[in-house]
Amino acid sequence: MFAVRNVTRFNRAILPKPEGALHDWEIFVGLATAFAAHTGVALKPTLPPAQMIDLGLRAGTYGDASSHKLSVAKLADYPHGLDLGPLTPNLAARLNTASGKVQAARR
Repeated sequence: MFAVRNVTRFNRAILPKPEGALHDWEIFVGLATAFAAHTGVALKPTLPPAQMIDLGLRAGTYGDASSHKLSVAKLADYPHGLDLGPLTPNLAARLNTASGKVQAARR
């Protein structure tokens, strides 16, 4: 079955984080911090995933510059998903091969 509509949604964690526990992303940041300290490399500040997703949504095709004004806050108003309209072809415009085709196998 192929999708014909462009839909999106954002799901927050269902269960609260237990006292003293870490989210997966917090564990990865801890590992990265330890690795950076060990190797002497400066670690760039890390945003929580919801903030990173929000920045991406706002800067993207359906973000602040569009009529949709997509953000994590807006998606929270649509827990079952938000219909952004029909799917539109976009691979050909993004494909950067000499032939303009997907090159998946040798000839």
